[in-house]
Amino acid sequence: MKEMEVVYQKPKRSAFLTILCFLTFIGSTHSIVKNVLAYRKATSFSEYANKEIEKSRTATGVKTEDAYANKMFEDTKALMAESTTKRLSIFMVIGNFLTLSGGILMFSLNRKGFYAYILGTLVIVVTPLWLYGGNSIPGLISAVAQSVIGVVFIAMYSFNLKDMTVQPVYRGEKQPPAF
Repeated sequence: MKEMEVVYQKPKRSAFLTILCFLTFIGSTHSIVKNVLAYRKATSFSEYANKEIEKSRTATGVKTEDAYANKMFEDTKALMAESTTKRLSIFMVIGNFLTLSGGILMFSLNRKGFYAYILGTLVIVVTPLWLYGGNSIPGLISAVAQSVIGVVFIAMYSFNLKDMTVQPVYRGEKQPPAF
């Protein structure tokens, strides 16, 4: 009996998966560049935000004895602080690097990319909640927007998981028995 030769061959990538990967390449790369620039401009952004917050405090006529209003202005200043902006930028670059890496791996039909994409999406969603707190409007808006986009892409990628495996192709007299 002649021994069968096993040749491993990856299946062809679907057009849908190709489009998803290219959208991930574009979105993740754009976000990486945007967050690197945000990190570099964190000082000037923080100074500008503090000036605008003080203008708003003056324009609204908040009195020094109004503790609630003063706390709101101070909390807003803390959200716009240089250190917070820099930390947010760093974690967003990390998260987007993971989603970009996941997209590249999935483009190569490597299933590990799907899990890297999920991890990157989790970093992107959790970071604003962690830095800004779950009760802040900016943290919630960012987390909800990113989670909706992330969940939609994860769902679309999951439809293509079956294509992201190495399929054995047998050459020989007959196919081996099914397991």
